[in-house]
Amino acid sequence: VEQNSTHNEDSIHQFMEQASEALPDKRWLCRETGLVYEDWAAIAVPHESFNTIIWDYPGARIIKNDHLSFAGDDNTALLIDPAA
Repeated sequence: VEQNSTHNEDSIHQFMEQASEALPDKRWLCRETGLVYEDWAAIAVPHESFNTIIWDYPGARIIKNDHLSFAGDDNTALLIDPAA
């Protein structure tokens, strides 16, 4: 829109830079395996874990007590894994 309306190259560059740094969309994923699901379910197939599907960022990990685990715990910092 900016490109077609104002032709301001600095503004276009700024918007493109912001877009490149944006977080991915949240998805339903299993906090034990990282598998992504289309919908929430009480049982995570194929491993049959109960209540492990959460609404979160794919590839998100949290840092807690000097180790990485899946997002969803309290008092943690979010770290997006660029390899995911």
